[in-house]
Amino acid sequence: ARNVLTRNKVDITMKGTDVIEEADFSRREVQMLYTDATHLFVMDKEDYQQYELPLEDVEEELKYVTEGLEGMRAMIYNDGCVGLELPAAVELTITQCDPGVKGNSATSRSKPATLETGLVVQVPEYIKEGERLKIDTRTGEYLARA
Repeated sequence: ARNVLTRNKVDITMKGTDVIEEADFSRREVQMLYTDATHLFVMDKEDYQQYELPLEDVEEELKYVTEGLEGMRAMIYNDGCVGLELPAAVELTITQCDPGVKGNSATSRSKPATLETGLVVQVPEYIKEGERLKIDTRTGEYLARA
């Protein structure tokens, strides 16, 4: 039996009798430091170790990440950060949305709202620009006012 494992453009070919050593895998609570043109930089909240992730690897997660986000964890594999785990919901501020139509507050119509990270979500028509909202990070949907 042959298996080919691919990680970071390195191919490892194994035979049926080969043994893989147990990987050093952990999840560590981190906070966002900054992004540059190519990477997101995060810091371990316990030991202050810094990790960098290519932006293309965390493109989806960045829609929910702000400075001070609590509950974000880095997935560490053999001393390197290989991904981010987000909390189930985050709070984000609306930076742009159209005003609601007067007299329609009782209807269940929705409108698009742009949040501080650039994420666009559908919100009830009565929601206003500047409000903080809870957003589900698994679906990208509006949950409630924060």
